[in-house]
Amino acid sequence: MNVKILLFPTDQIKYAISQLYAHVLKFMIRAMKWYAEGKVKHFIIAVFQPASLRFKDLLENIERCAQAVDQLAVGASQAEQRSMHLLLQEISRTMTGNVLGMETRICMCYSDIYNLPVKPGFLANCNFFFHKCQQPQINH
Repeated sequence: MNVKILLFPTDQIKYAISQLYAHVLKFMIRAMKWYAEGKVKHFIIAVFQPASLRFKDLLENIERCAQAVDQLAVGASQAEQRSMHLLLQEISRTMTGNVLGMETRICMCYSDIYNLPVKPGFLANCNFFFHKCQQPQINH
């Protein structure tokens, strides 16, 4: 639980964990009272109220709260993953735009160096050539 509150310190998770701890403490208090009772009382109570029934409500509450914390952490994790995915998409779009802009500048410099006229379709042909040069050469 400590890892979840450190990774996803939302108010909902903090509240769910506080509820979980409250139920654990209630369980501990009830268990301490049971241990404080004598052996004779344990025997009598065991006949009318077995331990499984005596602690059942608290154990169910602990289980329910633990599942709630898990579900909140999974939801927070998925939201964070989606956010990172969107950020990576934006970075990819920016990088693609930058690369295309660099290719165009390289082609323009190439045309200036070799005094090539810039005609319609020149940049498209130059970019095609640029990409072809970037591909690894396979020697057979």
